[in-house]
Amino acid sequence: MTLRTWQMAWMLILCAPAAALADKPPRYSALMTGGQRLTGEKLSDWHDKQAVPKLEAQPLLDAGNPVRWLRDRSLPQPVMPAAYVEMNTGDRLPGMVVDYRAGKEQPFFPLPPHLLVAPQQQLEPPRKPETTEIRVTLSSVRRIVWQRRSRQTYQPSTAFFRDGRSVSYRAIRFAGGHVNLLIGTENRKVPWSDLAEIHLQQVPFWPAYFDDLAALCSTSETRLMQVEAVSGLVATTSLDRFAQRTMGNAQDSDQWVHGIQPAWSLDVLWLPNKDISCRRFFLPREVPLSRVPFELAGGRGTTVRLNQNAFGGSLRNTPLDFGWGFGLLGPAVMKFELPPGVKSFRSQLGLDRASGKGGCVRGRIFANSVGTPPLWESPFLVGSEAIADTGVLALTGPATGQKHLVLQVDAAHDGRPAGTDPLDIRDHANWFDPMLELDPAIVKAELDKRLGGRFFAWQDASVRLEATAAAPTDATPEILQNCNEQFAMPGSFDQAVAPKGRALLISKHLQLQPQDQWLIIGATRPINRGPEPKIEVRIGNEPVAEFTAPLAQNDRMEVRPLAISLANYQKPGGTNLEVEIRHAPEGDAAPISWHTIEAAPQLPTLCCAFEEQARFIPHGGNASGSVSLVEDDKHFGQRSARLTPAGRFMVSFPSPVAIREKPKWGEFRFLRFAFRKKGGGRISLELDSTPSRMDAARYDGGQGEKSYGNALRIWQDKLPDEWI
Repeated sequence: MTLRTWQMAWMLILCAPAAALADKPPRYSALMTGGQRLTGEKLSDWHDKQAVPKLEAQPLLDAGNPVRWLRDRSLPQPVMPAAYVEMNTGDRLPGMVVDYRAGKEQPFFPLPPHLLVAPQQQLEPPRKPETTEIRVTLSSVRRIVWQRRSRQTYQPSTAFFRDGRSVSYRAIRFAGGHVNLLIGTENRKVPWSDLAEIHLQQVPFWPAYFDDLAALCSTSETRLMQVEAVSGLVATTSLDRFAQRTMGNAQDSDQWVHGIQPAWSLDVLWLPNKDISCRRFFLPREVPLSRVPFELAGGRGTTVRLNQNAFGGSLRNTPLDFGWGFGLLGPAVMKFELPPGVKSFRSQLGLDRASGKGGCVRGRIFANSVGTPPLWESPFLVGSEAIADTGVLALTGPATGQKHLVLQVDAAHDGRPAGTDPLDIRDHANWFDPMLELDPAIVKAELDKRLGGRFFAWQDASVRLEATAAAPTDATPEILQNCNEQFAMPGSFDQAVAPKGRALLISKHLQLQPQDQWLIIGATRPINRGPEPKIEVRIGNEPVAEFTAPLAQNDRMEVRPLAISLANYQKPGGTNLEVEIRHAPEGDAAPISWHTIEAAPQLPTLCCAFEEQARFIPHGGNASGSVSLVEDDKHFGQRSARLTPAGRFMVSFPSPVAIREKPKWGEFRFLRFAFRKKGGGRISLELDSTPSRMDAARYDGGQGEKSYGNALRIWQDKLPDEWI
């Protein structure tokens, strides 16, 4: 090779990167609700909740023209993770299910049954979290994948084993590390380590969709946001359940972290902005069709991908990007269930950029089934620059017999233009940004129906608005989504409610057991605003108490419970009570978060070891004294326990008592008791623990040698004659 040839080679090598940089598109691509398309390199002001995020100089969340979707084109397309949890409404959390909780682990703060998932996605909460697992409500889950199979078709009520076997089941019950499956009449215990996937019972999509809205939205106009990350995470939240912060230079968008809490998560997911490939925004009445499950009919080899083209690339034709939709390989018919109140549908159809100037398809849209007169039909679409817009197609929904929407992509062999590809070569079609629109009044009515489901504490209660003679036009309660970042990380958004114009009535039937002595109400206000909100309690239609909801600050567990004695309502063998709680409207009073409404034997902050009655069991082989209950000498109540010298007795708690440095409700830190002893001497009190401690938790009082070995002396002087 001559010197001149070498110089030419070097020139080609050096010039190629420069040419590539010149052709590199801007990092971000966006579509506004008004139809304008934006591109840009710089995203700004999305780290500060007081600021308005912008792409270059264009505000993205302006109320008059908010962004519809935003893509980061510098990131690779999300991939299907090897292990994940898929939700009923289409979201997906990459990670491994490692445990199960029934939700009853924390006394007086019940939670729904949930899975603990070790996430694959890197999360960056503001402070070190108490646990790295994410809690996922079991009722939201469609399938659990520990080891992904090659086929991804959802098969309801089916367990797939790692050795390739599969089995259908009639019922399932979760426990830590295993599931119990009812297979025919056999109850089979299956360890998670044997399972590749478990597909749960099918849940109707539209009720689940509205359930999610009730968890996410303060009103029927709250804007939703779906994020998709390179890890394969898909999570839908609302802007009411969105937080932002920065880990360093606020001007560098790669340093931002966004906190979101989907309806299926009990925790905030803190996502690095640099990992988010796409954000999609819509109102509750706007439903991207890619969220709705469908039935697929097509030829052999037909492939449909959600929010990607048929090859796993981004959804785009030659000139344009799109935010969501379906990528098809081959002709396909897709059938979607329509909800009550559906008003319209709109989409675009075109060939993917991968088709180049080839390919030829035609699209049609039907109500219910192919073969009926189409609602819309496209012209022949040839090449990836051609695109057809359906316009707004009016729908009437199930009320008039329109139960399904059917999208068809036809290979269009008959009548296709001359010179197009033969057969279905390069027929790589995409449905771009397909969306259903629902009647806003129907959406609001669905949210109103779900008022009683906004708090797990209300799960067995009847919740309604009080009837009044002159109710205001709209008495919809105010809903607040509040995230207190002083709570333990990763934190959560807690709902709170304030009635407007009409009181909120919460009715609950309680079946009292003989040991139940207290009605416990856990209710706090998360913010300090206006007059203190009032709670009135009736039992058997008789008013028994009135409270103001206390303010929860750094830890809701530090708030004293609202408690009512049930001693006067007890009957031998137990009884039934009707409890009604009235949350009165109070102008601009702060809303209330509800944590628990239940009957209990003890106060959450006080555990009684002995009062009036106890069973004293001799403890230790050398005890020679006696114990008796006496009424002639007492400090409080009706009786006290009198021990004679050398007496050593044990009183057992009904259930183990948790002793903690920072106790929650139902846990304890301090021991309180009163004693007296005539003639001096010593006393000793010991707590037995499981497992046993190396050094006993023993307390000692009096002078002289400690009675039973090492102990903390709590009274140094001579034991008093009077009660202390």
